[in-house]
Amino acid sequence: MAELIDGKKIAEGIYVELEKSEQIKKALAVLCVGENAASKSFIARKKSAAERLHIPFQMHAFSESVSGGEFIKKIEGLNHDHAVGGIIIQLPLPKAYDREKILQTIVSAKDVDALGSVPRVLPPTVGAFEEILKALHIDFQEKTVAVIGKGFLVGSPITKWLQKRAKKIIWIDYGDDFSEIKIADIVVVGVGKPGIIIGEHIKKGAVLIDFGSSLENEKIRGDIDMRSCESIASFITPTPGGTGPVVVAKLFQNFYILNQD
Repeated sequence: MAELIDGKKIAEGIYVELEKSEQIKKALAVLCVGENAASKSFIARKKSAAERLHIPFQMHAFSESVSGGEFIKKIEGLNHDHAVGGIIIQLPLPKAYDREKILQTIVSAKDVDALGSVPRVLPPTVGAFEEILKALHIDFQEKTVAVIGKGFLVGSPITKWLQKRAKKIIWIDYGDDFSEIKIADIVVVGVGKPGIIIGEHIKKGAVLIDFGSSLENEKIRGDIDMRSCESIASFITPTPGGTGPVVVAKLFQNFYILNQD
């Protein structure tokens, strides 16, 4: 039976270390467009973490009627605000927006999510992936790692980071042939389709790290089907309570790094 990876415990270790650091007095600014329920949940987690670390938290909410140009002007204003030490664009954004242009508007010194063109820190998903394997004492340099999903938040940054680090990388997308991942020692998934990874896809003893999150029957579910995988895998991140807390903790670690330069 697979052991569940306690993301809250791993995140707690990060927060304890941050609390030992010199307090950051600059604010963390979050910009959000619309009334997406999942976005509100993610923002609430970040606000809670900011309060714990005594970091001023600025929430900038916009209706979907705001233009992309107005939104960019707000980011530019925050870029020049010396009281702000970090900027987060809560995704998703309206489809009419130029997402890449908006994300690259954030100056690298305040880009805690590392989504711009010249990031100074690791993307929080990459940091969380590394932190989880460290907690499990797994040396991925001798492992075959499968990454499912080619999105810019999970699949792409993790695959790029793994190059020249892992023994072998298998990078596929949702809809591709999942039989390829049967040889993987570590499976990372971040698609947002509930239960797409089932027991027959993985090898005995595989480590499953799930960044996927979606609502199904009003419940949050990950991309891994726990019921069919738990008797085959050695470790699994549950959803919720797995990668999510670690990603948020690594985001705040980035905030500290950027404000201690």
